Amino acid sequence: VETYYQTAGDSSKPTILFLHGWGARKNNVCSKGKERVISELAQYFSVVAPELPGLVRTTPPSEVWGAEEYAKFVHAFLTSLEIEKPMVMGQSFGGGVASTYATLYPENTPGLILVDASQAKRPENFYYRLRFKWKPIFDAVVGSKYGPLFIKKFMISPWLGVPWNQVNSHEVANKYLVMTDIETGYKVKTDYKTLKMPILMIWGSKDTNVTPLERAKEIHAEIPQSKLAIIDG
Repeated sequence: VETYYQTAGDSSKPTILFLHGWGARKNNVCSKGKERVISELAQYFSVVAPELPGLVRTTPPSEVWGAEEYAKFVHAFLTSLEIEKPMVMGQSFGGGVASTYATLYPENTPGLILVDASQAKRPENFYYRLRFKWKPIFDAVVGSKYGPLFIKKFMISPWLGVPWNQVNSHEVANKYLVMTDIETGYKVKTDYKTLKMPILMIWGSKDTNVTPLERAKEIHAEIPQSKLAIIDG
């Protein structure tokens, strides 16, 4: 995997690892960029923000990954930069990776921040099932020998946050076919009761469908040392 990452802030400050959500953009396109989050965090932390495989600019895995493989990727990434025991913050998909990382490497996780995070035992509502309806469409179009490249770009770029010009051939487009298998097979298996580090949970009051607030409240109840902050919106 060819990995891209951003750093920001004063290196003398405590380090925070920020893991973005599915479809995040490098820049603030459609309010889904990472730059504002990173710049805000940089006022208080030394920030390191990898782009997760298959998303934004980092290349997709060559095989189907689950939450554990993504967490192991994060561990290898931190090891390569010789970063030890950062605060770990994850949003949405990145939140599921973050809680899995904390499960696998608790000694390296002094604190965990989950922001509208992907959840273990997430309710299988319409929004959960929608990804299964998207998969055959994506696979058929992107995997087609005859589909125009610009159509493939139109499907890959908004969904995965991949820069438009990065999908510059049919061969490159085909590498992203694995991402529907990852999305439909991805499950967070965190047993929240086993997490012993301080945990801050940040949720939107109107997040009722994708990462439901009601499930977040249940998770909060499972973690005695957690705090749940609910933001209006």
